[in-house]
Amino acid sequence: MSKPLMTHIMAGYREKWLPMALKSLQDQDEPNIEIIVADTSEKGLNLKVDDPRVTVIRSDWHTSYNKMIKMAKADIVSLWSDDDIAYTDKTSLLLPFMEHCDVCVGTLDTDTGNTQVGSLNFGAVRKTVFTEHGIWINEEMIIKDAIFILDCLFRKMRFCVCHKPTGLYRTQTGITVTRGSEISRERFWLETEYIPSLERKYGHIEDRSIWYDGAR
Repeated sequence: MSKPLMTHIMAGYREKWLPMALKSLQDQDEPNIEIIVADTSEKGLNLKVDDPRVTVIRSDWHTSYNKMIKMAKADIVSLWSDDDIAYTDKTSLLLPFMEHCDVCVGTLDTDTGNTQVGSLNFGAVRKTVFTEHGIWINEEMIIKDAIFILDCLFRKMRFCVCHKPTGLYRTQTGITVTRGSEISRERFWLETEYIPSLERKYGHIEDRSIWYDGAR
Protein backbone atom coordinates (compact mmCIF):
# COMPACT_ATOMS: atom_id res chain seq x y z
CA MET A 1 0.00 0.00 0.00
CA SER A 2 1.28 3.48 -0.86
CA LYS A 3 1.84 6.12 1.79
CA PRO A 4 -1.57 7.28 3.06
CA LEU A 5 -2.73 10.76 2.08
CA MET A 6 -4.20 11.41 5.53
CA THR A 7 -4.12 9.77 8.94
CA HIS A 8 -7.34 9.99 10.94
CA ILE A 9 -6.83 9.63 14.69
CA MET A 10 -9.59 9.10 17.23
CA ALA A 11 -9.56 8.52 20.97
CA GLY A 12 -12.67 7.05 22.54
CA TYR A 13 -14.28 5.01 25.27
CA ARG A 14 -17.99 4.99 24.37
CA GLU A 15 -18.79 1.41 23.38
CA LYS A 16 -22.14 2.37 21.83
CA TRP A 17 -20.83 5.19 19.64
CA LEU A 18 -17.21 4.49 18.76
CA PRO A 19 -17.92 1.70 16.20
CA MET A 20 -20.21 4.06 14.26
CA ALA A 21 -17.63 6.84 14.30
CA LEU A 22 -14.95 4.40 13.13
CA LYS A 23 -17.20 3.05 10.36
CA SER A 24 -17.75 6.59 9.08
CA LEU A 25 -13.98 7.01 8.72
CA GLN A 26 -13.60 3.65 7.01
CA ASP A 27 -16.28 4.64 4.47
CA GLN A 28 -14.39 7.68 3.15
CA ASP A 29 -14.57 8.19 -0.62
CA GLU A 30 -10.77 8.57 -0.59
CA PRO A 31 -9.60 5.05 0.34
CA ASN A 32 -5.87 5.79 0.68
CA ILE A 33 -6.01 6.70 4.37
CA GLU A 34 -4.75 5.45 7.71
CA ILE A 35 -6.94 5.27 10.82
CA ILE A 36 -5.55 5.02 14.35
CA VAL A 37 -7.94 4.47 17.25
CA ALA A 38 -6.98 4.78 20.91
CA ASP A 39 -9.23 2.74 23.19
CA THR A 40 -9.26 4.85 26.35
CA SER A 41 -11.99 2.93 28.18
CA GLU A 42 -11.34 1.65 31.66
CA LYS A 43 -11.68 -2.06 30.91
CA GLY A 44 -11.09 -2.12 27.15
CA LEU A 45 -13.70 -2.26 24.38
CA ASN A 46 -12.30 -5.38 22.70
CA LEU A 47 -12.61 -3.81 19.25
CA LYS A 48 -12.32 -6.26 16.37
CA VAL A 49 -11.54 -4.52 13.08
CA ASP A 50 -10.80 -6.41 9.87
CA ASP A 51 -9.27 -3.52 7.95
CA PRO A 52 -5.51 -3.19 7.31
CA ARG A 53 -5.86 0.60 7.35
CA VAL A 54 -6.97 0.57 11.00
CA THR A 55 -4.67 0.31 14.02
CA VAL A 56 -6.10 0.08 17.55
CA ILE A 57 -4.03 0.91 20.63
CA ARG A 58 -4.76 1.10 24.36
CA SER A 59 -4.03 4.41 26.06
CA ASP A 60 -5.22 6.88 28.65
CA TRP A 61 -7.22 9.71 27.14
CA HIS A 62 -4.90 12.59 28.01
CA THR A 63 -1.80 11.21 26.25
CA SER A 64 -3.58 9.33 23.47
CA TYR A 65 -3.56 12.00 20.76
CA ASN A 66 0.16 12.73 20.92
CA LYS A 67 0.87 8.98 20.86
CA MET A 68 -1.23 8.56 17.73
CA ILE A 69 0.28 11.63 16.05
CA LYS A 70 3.75 10.14 16.50
CA MET A 71 2.52 6.87 14.95
CA ALA A 72 0.89 8.57 11.92
CA LYS A 73 2.37 7.63 8.53
CA ALA A 74 0.71 10.42 6.54
CA ASP A 75 1.95 14.01 6.30
CA ILE A 76 -1.53 15.27 7.21
CA VAL A 77 -3.31 14.30 10.43
CA SER A 78 -7.02 14.74 11.15
CA LEU A 79 -8.38 14.44 14.69
CA TRP A 80 -11.81 12.98 15.34
CA SER A 81 -14.12 12.18 18.27
CA ASP A 82 -15.82 8.91 19.05
CA ASP A 83 -19.29 10.46 19.13
CA ASP A 84 -19.08 12.34 15.81
CA ILE A 85 -19.95 10.88 12.42
CA ALA A 86 -17.74 11.82 9.46
CA TYR A 87 -19.30 12.49 6.09
CA THR A 88 -17.90 10.31 3.32
CA ASP A 89 -16.15 13.24 1.63
CA LYS A 90 -14.33 14.45 4.78
CA THR A 91 -10.88 13.40 3.53
CA SER A 92 -11.30 14.51 -0.08
CA LEU A 93 -12.78 17.82 1.09
CA LEU A 94 -9.88 18.67 3.43
CA LEU A 95 -6.95 17.58 1.27
CA PRO A 96 -7.09 20.56 -1.18
CA PHE A 97 -7.17 23.00 1.75
CA MET A 98 -4.00 21.48 3.16
CA GLU A 99 -2.12 22.47 0.00
CA HIS A 100 -2.34 26.07 1.27
CA CYS A 101 -2.03 25.81 5.04
CA ASP A 102 -0.61 24.11 8.12
CA VAL A 103 -3.84 23.99 10.12
CA CYS A 104 -7.35 23.69 8.72
CA VAL A 105 -10.18 24.64 11.05
CA GLY A 106 -13.38 22.94 10.02
CA THR A 107 -17.10 22.82 10.71
CA LEU A 108 -19.68 20.21 11.67
CA ASP A 109 -23.44 19.99 11.33
CA THR A 110 -25.53 19.61 14.49
CA ASP A 111 -28.86 17.89 15.03
CA THR A 112 -30.42 21.34 15.52
CA GLY A 113 -29.62 22.28 11.94
CA ASN A 114 -26.89 24.72 12.90
CA THR A 115 -23.22 24.58 11.95
CA GLN A 116 -20.53 24.61 14.61
CA VAL A 117 -17.21 26.21 13.68
CA GLY A 118 -13.75 26.19 15.08
CA SER A 119 -12.64 22.93 16.66
CA LEU A 120 -9.46 21.12 15.76
CA ASN A 121 -11.41 17.86 15.61
CA PHE A 122 -13.23 19.02 12.51
CA GLY A 123 -10.19 19.84 10.38
CA ALA A 124 -6.63 18.71 9.73
CA VAL A 125 -3.04 19.54 10.66
CA ARG A 126 0.30 19.05 8.92
CA LYS A 127 2.40 16.60 10.92
CA THR A 128 5.35 19.00 10.74
CA VAL A 129 3.43 21.37 13.04
CA PHE A 130 4.00 18.78 15.76
CA THR A 131 7.32 17.23 14.80
CA GLU A 132 9.22 20.29 13.52
CA HIS A 133 7.55 23.23 15.24
CA GLY A 134 7.01 21.38 18.51
CA ILE A 135 3.38 22.41 18.97
CA TRP A 136 1.83 19.32 20.55
CA ILE A 137 -1.59 18.65 22.06
CA ASN A 138 -1.68 19.86 25.66
CA GLU A 139 -2.15 16.69 27.69
CA GLU A 140 -3.16 18.39 30.93
CA MET A 141 -6.15 20.41 29.80
CA ILE A 142 -9.71 19.56 28.78
CA ILE A 143 -10.04 22.27 26.11
CA LYS A 144 -7.12 20.90 24.11
CA ASP A 145 -8.31 22.21 20.74
CA ALA A 146 -8.51 25.85 21.87
CA ILE A 147 -5.04 25.75 23.40
CA PHE A 148 -3.55 24.09 20.32
CA ILE A 149 -5.11 26.60 17.92
CA LEU A 150 -3.90 29.50 20.06
CA ASP A 151 -0.38 28.09 20.07
CA CYS A 152 -0.48 27.77 16.28
CA LEU A 153 -1.82 31.29 15.82
CA PHE A 154 0.89 32.89 17.91
CA ARG A 155 3.56 30.80 16.21
CA LYS A 156 2.31 32.13 12.84
CA MET A 157 1.22 28.82 11.38
CA ARG A 158 -0.73 29.16 8.13
CA PHE A 159 -4.47 28.72 8.72
CA CYS A 160 -7.39 27.97 6.45
CA VAL A 161 -11.08 27.55 7.15
CA CYS A 162 -13.23 24.84 5.60
CA HIS A 163 -16.80 26.13 5.69
CA LYS A 164 -18.43 22.98 4.34
CA PRO A 165 -19.24 20.62 7.25
CA THR A 166 -17.16 17.44 7.42
CA GLY A 167 -19.52 15.50 9.66
CA LEU A 168 -22.27 15.43 12.27
CA TYR A 169 -21.47 16.65 15.77
CA ARG A 170 -22.38 14.82 19.00
CA THR A 171 -24.57 12.09 17.58
CA GLN A 172 -25.57 10.68 20.96
CA THR A 173 -28.33 12.13 23.12
CA GLY A 174 -28.68 12.50 26.85
CA ILE A 175 -24.98 13.10 27.52
CA THR A 176 -23.30 16.07 29.13
CA VAL A 177 -20.72 17.37 26.66
CA THR A 178 -18.98 19.86 28.96
CA ARG A 179 -17.67 19.65 32.49
CA GLY A 180 -19.07 22.90 33.83
CA SER A 181 -16.74 24.43 36.39
CA GLU A 182 -13.64 22.70 34.99
CA ILE A 183 -14.25 24.21 31.56
CA SER A 184 -14.94 27.62 33.10
CA ARG A 185 -11.71 27.52 35.09
CA GLU A 186 -9.70 26.60 32.01
CA ARG A 187 -11.29 29.39 29.94
CA PHE A 188 -10.52 31.87 32.72
CA TRP A 189 -6.92 30.61 32.77
CA LEU A 190 -6.69 31.05 28.98
CA GLU A 191 -7.94 34.64 29.13
CA THR A 192 -6.02 35.81 32.20
CA GLU A 193 -2.77 33.86 32.06
CA TYR A 194 -2.12 31.82 28.93
CA ILE A 195 -3.00 34.32 26.19
CA PRO A 196 -1.13 37.17 27.94
CA SER A 197 1.92 34.93 28.26
CA LEU A 198 1.80 34.17 24.52
CA GLU A 199 1.42 37.87 23.73
CA ARG A 200 4.47 38.69 25.85
CA LYS A 201 6.47 36.05 24.00
CA TYR A 202 5.21 36.41 20.41
CA GLY A 203 3.37 39.76 20.29
CA HIS A 204 -0.29 40.50 19.57
CA ILE A 205 -2.12 38.75 16.73
CA GLU A 206 -2.83 41.59 14.34
CA ASP A 207 -1.47 40.32 11.04
CA ARG A 208 -4.48 38.69 9.35
CA SER A 209 -2.31 37.64 6.39
CA ILE A 210 -1.54 34.42 8.26
CA TRP A 211 -5.08 33.32 7.38
CA TYR A 212 -6.01 31.72 4.09
CA ASP A 213 -9.78 31.44 3.90
CA GLY A 214 -10.40 28.89 1.18
CA ALA A 215 -14.06 29.85 0.88
CA ARG A 216 -13.33 33.30 -0.51
